[in-house]
Amino acid sequence: MVAPLTPEGARQLETRFEKLLEQDADECTAKGCGSLARWRGMLKQWHAREACIRVIILPDHPLPSGFERLWGQGLLHLTAEARVLEWPWCQLFRDRVDVLHKAQIRLRQFRRPDLAVCRCLNEE
Repeated sequence: MVAPLTPEGARQLETRFEKLLEQDADECTAKGCGSLARWRGMLKQWHAREACIRVIILPDHPLPSGFERLWGQGLLHLTAEARVLEWPWCQLFRDRVDVLHKAQIRLRQFRRPDLAVCRCLNEE
């Protein structure tokens, strides 16, 4: 069992997570997914954790446009859904198990159960 994050540890982890998501957006843009301007705006306005929560809890119909673009490019590993399930980032969402479950469901629906594993949900 991993100890809960301290407030300072959570801030540091979220800063690292936000940098990763910005790098992911840059990679997506470089691979022809478009500018992802809306996603970048969400990161700037709400920061990484809240932006991911807002995107993941959106209804599945229609799909969030960024998810759909990344799916079409074969880049689901760069989606907010995949990233929130990864260690150590999932620690930022321990109080939002609903978000982690929704991310798993969406990835499984798109035939990526390999990305839907989450150590924070005790599913190694």
